[in-house]
Amino acid sequence: MPVSLSALCPLLSIPLASSIPSMPPDAPKVSGWLRARYANSSDVDVDSVAAGDQDLGGFNLDSARLVISGDAWEGFTYTISMEAGDSATSDATGDGIGLLDAYAGVKVGDFATASIGRFSSTVLWRTAVRKLLFLDRSFLGETWDGRDVGVELTGRFGKLDWWTAAQNGADSTADDLALSACVAFHLLGDSLHLEEGVVELGDARHLIASACWYDDQSFSDGTAVGGSLHYAQGPFAATVELVDFDEDIRPGPTVNTATGAVIPGAYAATGVEMPWDATVSWLLVPERWELAARWQDLDDDGETTVASVAVNRYVAGHNVKWTLQVDTSDSDDAALEADVLSVGMTVGF
Repeated sequence: MPVSLSALCPLLSIPLASSIPSMPPDAPKVSGWLRARYANSSDVDVDSVAAGDQDLGGFNLDSARLVISGDAWEGFTYTISMEAGDSATSDATGDGIGLLDAYAGVKVGDFATASIGRFSSTVLWRTAVRKLLFLDRSFLGETWDGRDVGVELTGRFGKLDWWTAAQNGADSTADDLALSACVAFHLLGDSLHLEEGVVELGDARHLIASACWYDDQSFSDGTAVGGSLHYAQGPFAATVELVDFDEDIRPGPTVNTATGAVIPGAYAATGVEMPWDATVSWLLVPERWELAARWQDLDDDGETTVASVAVNRYVAGHNVKWTLQVDTSDSDDAALEADVLSVGMTVGF
């Protein structure tokens, strides 16, 4: 009597598809944005060869970003982003279109997720904010917006959100890591919204206090500590943030000649020590017009300050908007003094 192989080995009679869990059915999510501006200033010299020869008055592609994300398996996610645009502020690898983020998310228990790969660690709470009131991040926001390779744990417990990361730091793959931690507590409100202003917040009240710590162990004095306080209700929002830098990691202010903005440059003994900034905004017309003002004291050797005013005309919230912005920087360093008028357009999807 013939004997089938399936009778001898019951496993062979089980269909292959039923022995492997199915992949998540959702397709990858594609998102991103484009931001461009026109900037004009008679104080910003864009000609690095012949000093004083050419004033700023042209167009700039600030950012063109594409983000692909999704679920790879139950408990595993992925995020890959690419960016082209202003090389003075982008952390993309290489010129032209470069890799920005590339990390996997792994669920760790019920209260935490690990991000593993290349990412921007959440040192300041506003590092994670992508919907901005101004065309430029604050000096502190730009300082902590860099990308590095490592691992970050993030989670939420009640009204407390927390992040802690270990990344390569300034010595690349040598054994001195850059460590960071941030906690944000919701004194009022239950959600950690990731936008500046109030155009998409509704009527709920928000009061968020945060504290942060950073230590690049490749420096003798490479520690920074700081925090922020954020309030939003109805048409009004306000944020204050401050960071104290050790002497080895004090970023020196410099001017982005494509935009006129004062941004962090290389570490310098004359760089910032304990910079702080304050931002207020008022929604003039619901869902349509928002006015914002920002003051920054960089606390560098040049005693540099930056005052900014912006008006946003929302077409579809932060996804489609126009921004009119005026920046005035004052400093003992003449190279950091400038009055700049900018008009920008942001389109996101």
